[in-house]
Amino acid sequence: MGSGPGAGGRGRWFLLPVLGVAMLLLAGAGAFFGARSYEGSRASQSCGSYSCIPRLEAETVVKALQDQGHTCTVDSNHRSCELHIGFVRFRASLQVSDELIHAMTVDVYRAAPVGETGLAYLNWFATLPYAGDPETSAQIEEWVAEQVNGNKDTRAVIGDYQYRLTNPETYAVELSIRGNF
Repeated sequence: MGSGPGAGGRGRWFLLPVLGVAMLLLAGAGAFFGARSYEGSRASQSCGSYSCIPRLEAETVVKALQDQGHTCTVDSNHRSCELHIGFVRFRASLQVSDELIHAMTVDVYRAAPVGETGLAYLNWFATLPYAGDPETSAQIEEWVAEQVNGNKDTRAVIGDYQYRLTNPETYAVELSIRGNF
């Protein structure tokens, strides 16, 4: 079973939508970042009683995710977006104050080890606070990849933000980012 003609094709058909999402996310991230000025993004911005990512409006992130096929729900201080492709689920939860993001939780679940698509999704969110800083963004991407590939649970303080990556199993990864109080 599975060794006849076309058996390998099913795997390729499954990968096409996943690769498509990765390309859309990467293309969307470029357009999203290119349209914004993140000068001085190292410092968090006060928003109510929280530390928020400066000038990063929750609705801008929600729109970028919806443009990539996510279904989103909104309530007063929370935005939740989810996308299912085959056996892969991408989910983002944004905590909002004064229309700015003060905390994000992102997770990727799939029926196979988290690969390049999952890493691209996690990295898109992980680098949001430092979108205008390619050096810090590259270091964050390296850190995320090391934790995911090493199947580690870890925390780090990067600039003004607390990062927590939970990798309870090879198939699920959760990344949380909060202003460093």
